[in-house]
Formats: sequence, C-alpha cells, structure tokens
Amino acid sequence: MALLADTQYGFPGTVTPTAFASIMGNAASGSFGVGGLNDLKLTTNAVGDRGALLSTGLAYGHGCLGIWTSTTQFNFTAASGTSDRWDCIVVRRTWSNTPGVSVTTLAVKTGTSSKALPSLVMTPGTQTEQPLWLVRVKGGQTAIQEIVDLRCFSGNGGVQAIDSLALGYLNQVGSRVEVAGDLWEYKAASTTSSAAWQKISGEGKIPMWGHGGALSGSASGWDLMKIQAGSEIKTTDASGYVTLTFPTPFPNGLLFVAGFDGDDWAGGGSMMIGSAGRVPVYGTAGAGNKTQWKYAVKIQPASRDGVGSMRIARAGNFTHRINWIAIGF
Repeated sequence: MALLADTQYGFPGTVTPTAFASIMGNAASGSFGVGGLNDLKLTTNAVGDRGALLSTGLAYGHGCLGIWTSTTQFNFTAASGTSDRWDCIVVRRTWSNTPGVSVTTLAVKTGTSSKALPSLVMTPGTQTEQPLWLVRVKGGQTAIQEIVDLRCFSGNGGVQAIDSLALGYLNQVGSRVEVAGDLWEYKAASTTSSAAWQKISGEGKIPMWGHGGALSGSASGWDLMKIQAGSEIKTTDASGYVTLTFPTPFPNGLLFVAGFDGDDWAGGGSMMIGSAGRVPVYGTAGAGNKTQWKYAVKIQPASRDGVGSMRIARAGNFTHRINWIAIGF
C-alpha cells in the first residue's frame, strides 16, 4: 500500500522560491520530522478489518518535504495463527535525477513478532524510509491491538520524540533527542570508531558518577537519579520512632536517605537520627523504601529517661526538626 504526497518539495526540478522557503522552515531543522503534533496522526477505526486512519499533514527528511491533504485509510493484513506482528507505516522517498520522477509515498513495511523498528532503507539521494507508526496486529483478531508513535518533531535546535524506539532511526553522531523527559545524545566513543546513545540528563534527574547498593530495589543500570529533600517538624512515638513520607514516591527504588538535626535549640542536646532498621513491625520502611522511611531519634544527655547523662537513648514523644535528603531512581 502506498499513497503519493499531494505536494512534494526538494527533489530535482521542484525547488521554486515557495519550495525553498518551506524546505528551510522545516527540513533544514533536522534529518527527519513531521510538521506538528497533529500531522500524520494515526487513529484506529472499524472501517474494515484492522483499520486505521492517518490524518493529513507534512513530513520531511534529508531536505525533502511531502504534504498530504487527504486522510489515508490503512487496513493491515492478518497475522498468521494467533501470533503478533508489528508493522510499520513509513514515509518512503525515492530520488531520480530526472525532474518530476522522484516520489514521496506512504507505505507499510511488514514486521515480525518483535516490537522493534523494521530494517529501513537509509540511502539519502537514492531512497530513505522514515518511520511514523508501529502497529501491532494479532492473528485471529479483526482490530488493531496497539499503536506506537514513532514520529519526531524538530525545531529551534531541538528534537523531541514520543517513544524511545524512534532513537533507532535518529542515530546520527551529535544528535540530541528528548524522549519522555530524558535527554539522549548519540555520542562517538573516544576512539571515534563507534557511537551509541547515552542518556545525559532527565527531567528532575541528576547524573551519578557511581553508586553502591540500594536501600530498596536494584540501582543497577540507573545512571540518572532523582533527589528529594526537605525540612519537617516531627514527633516521635512512645518508643522514639517516627515515619517520614516522601513528598513524591520514587518510581523504582531508594538508593540512600539521611536525616540531620535541624534545630539545636529544640533538641536540648546532641541529637542523632538513624534508620529504625529491619524491625519486623516496620517492614521495608525501617531501612527506607520507595515511599517512606522509619527513623529513630536518639539524644544525649538522656536524663529524660532517668538513666544518666552519658547514655544515648531513643527519645519518646519528642518533638524535633529533621532536615533530610533522599536519592532514588
């Protein structure tokens, strides 16, 4: 299935003043992209088996631009048996030295059972394929099961993609792409013999040079961490324990948490804060988990418990200020 663009610029014989202005305003900003959030947007429908409708819009790549002024109905072929198959809607550009022969079309590339980009043709000046949507069909089913947005949006020195699978066709050395709050860079190795995507920052995250074991969950593979901190007035229970609940739960685990005496005057002496530990009644919160931390307050002197000034003891029913910091992932 393929559908020719209603208007196309950038091929031999098509670069008029209007075409040049459109190219420089769109295709010059990145290797690939679509005009906006609603350009070439796919929605499933019940028009025939495994139906989906692609909206009008503009797509560009390698200095060429195509515009579709009519919606396009796609009906995907059935997968075999009861298996899944991931097909990909692409913009295919085919160049010719003969003016008027080059074409920009929409096409479907038949995929496999893996949720992945298909093998793409990427030879600018001959033929390229720009992924737009990944579509999951299932054998024995007449409706599309799932769609994945592979479009990207370029402008003013930045590129944004909706799904990390899009990084598979944006892999040019030096590229920086934001996906779901994370910023990725396609970086050359020190030997410049290879390159790979590296996550360099994230929304509300900081890069970690290194880390040890985690209090909750596994920190292995997490190179960007989240930090929370605050200052709270708390009162311990009769045994000297109190619960600190993090303002926002960490999504995957807790690396580290620590608390400090936030008010020496209120403490009435040296105040120490430590994890309650693996006391069964406190569960994972005793060491700290994704949502909260159970800690103990100890003070010296401990004349309040009648034992003597040199004793360090938990302080029950004790109001204090804790300054705290937690790192999670």
